[in-house]
Amino acid sequence: MKNRITRAEAKAFRDRWSMVSAEELMELRSTPFLQKFHQLAALMISAEQLGWNKKLAAEEAEVRDRWNRLRRAVQAEIKDDLEMIPAKWRKKEIKRR
Repeated sequence: MKNRITRAEAKAFRDRWSMVSAEELMELRSTPFLQKFHQLAALMISAEQLGWNKKLAAEEAEVRDRWNRLRRAVQAEIKDDLEMIPAKWRKKEIKRR
């Protein structure tokens, strides 16, 4: 079995897949919105039937908690940094959500 490919073979391989990628992109761009919507709906139904929604919801909650912890940590750090700047130099306070 041949282990290595030549430079020309590698270029031909890359060129073929570039053409495939371009064709796929044209096809996706020309697909009507309604067809894309039906495809998405079918995927969502499949996910529900396979029981993936529950697992995804649990993971989603975990990710949301991580982002909230990060946001609180960054906001605390920003607040500490602002307190070090004299009030007359501050342009405006950061609004809290």
